[in-house]
Amino acid sequence: MAEGEDKMTRILIIIDPLDPGLSIEHQLYLIRRHTVSGAKIYFKLLANHPELQLALRKIGHLLTPLHYVLTESAEWTAEEKDWHFLSRAISIPAHIRKAQYNFPSLALLYWQYVKDKLAPIQETFDEAISLSGGLTAFYIDQLVTAQKKIYYEPVRKLEYRQGSLPVLRIQDRLYTPSLSCYHDRKEKELHNCSYYNDSYYPESLSAVANLEKLSVQSKGIKLLIPNNFESCWQVKQFSYFCYRMFKIQKQLIWYIYGDNQFESLLRQHLATYQILEQFIFIGQKANLYPYVQLSDLYIEWNQPLSMRHEAELLQKPIVKLDNNMFYKKSCAMTKWLNAIQIIRQIERQSKSI
Repeated sequence: MAEGEDKMTRILIIIDPLDPGLSIEHQLYLIRRHTVSGAKIYFKLLANHPELQLALRKIGHLLTPLHYVLTESAEWTAEEKDWHFLSRAISIPAHIRKAQYNFPSLALLYWQYVKDKLAPIQETFDEAISLSGGLTAFYIDQLVTAQKKIYYEPVRKLEYRQGSLPVLRIQDRLYTPSLSCYHDRKEKELHNCSYYNDSYYPESLSAVANLEKLSVQSKGIKLLIPNNFESCWQVKQFSYFCYRMFKIQKQLIWYIYGDNQFESLLRQHLATYQILEQFIFIGQKANLYPYVQLSDLYIEWNQPLSMRHEAELLQKPIVKLDNNMFYKKSCAMTKWLNAIQIIRQIERQSKSI
């Protein structure tokens, strides 16, 4: 290695050109955030992509795309210099790429199956960067040696399994374009997370939302809310206000996401008011964006499980209730009446189309 190159910052970027949540233009945008002067950049792709490879050659050096190493020699001899090792490109199934967003635990199982067959990179880098979650993040975490590792999370996911996210060291960093995710992690004192403004984020949200098609048979205005109640009193008040709203506006469908210790109590109160059938409990899902895209109105009150930023980017009307709104009936009724007005406005617009 030349003396000048030895002083240069060496950066490795792992890319999946066929990532369903990231367009090629989006990935190039993220790469440009790290193309600083005095850095030597290496790229490793999870699949061949002539258009992207042409652009990357103008920026840095292309390594061999992700491939298997077959340890059986073609001509096994006693002399090591005569050994011939074979390798072949790895073909990642399309459903595994989707699983990175829809079912992270499935992507993790696939990684555990193939990782021992993959060729690790023997060099050491100053920085190693994964442009997306799932397979590229696993590769950086387990098969790359780097002083600092950077992980991008293209869209916020709300469901994780043990081991589906890399463990961040003190010097590592997670970049998120989601203000909701950033505030949530900051509240939990997870200081390795940084927010960055990503103009491509709405595009990624729409792409991930279209990875799952929802069958909707019931007609009515659809409301999306988080299942993040903090007390029995909140559940009681919320159930009553839902009953009041249903009396004013009959055709309402409530999608409620997340798991909560008060869910059985909530179901009991809703059943008492005879509106339980209007609620669809989604549970804890990684990819909530098909429901955000489907909904006519997004309503929230507590910060945990917030999807407010994403709902705003997908151009959904938002009602933000105060954290203590359930304890102040006058404030609560004002907020709910505002929500009703928004719902009626949506209904009028839908009838005029």
